[in-house]
Amino acid sequence: MRLALVLVEPAGALNVGSVARLCANFGVAELRLVAPRCDHLGEEARRMAVHGGGLLEAARLFPDLAAALADCRRVVATSGRIEREELPLCNPGEALGWLVNTRGLTELVILNVGLSLGVISTTLFSIGVLMAITTTLMTGPLLERLGYRRQDPAQAL
Repeated sequence: MRLALVLVEPAGALNVGSVARLCANFGVAELRLVAPRCDHLGEEARRMAVHGGGLLEAARLFPDLAAALADCRRVVATSGRIEREELPLCNPGEALGWLVNTRGLTELVILNVGLSLGVISTTLFSIGVLMAITTTLMTGPLLERLGYRRQDPAQAL
């Protein structure tokens, strides 16, 4: 699963830089910006990004949220305001179930923290990453083989 983080109309270059640094720390592969209201490549953003500068430079710009999410299969979002765009939404229980099923992501975050704190070696980190990826990729096919079928989200509501 490739993770992308989307910021909608970010107004502060310092915030965009901080998010780029966060993405670099936690292995988020892509930063997407929807109609930014600040200079995401400016000095303030670069200063805050530190080692996430590459993500700032590679950030993809989109005119609206729908365009930024067009190639995404699953979206987890939070907002401080209600938008007018119609997006298909899951109920909170369904969204929580999907998040719990992304346990590989949780493992990767924990492994990254352990490595940065010096608690685990690079060898153990590499083994952990391979196990997280393998078990995450195996979960869907294994559940289907055991008889669990995916439910159509429209029927769940």
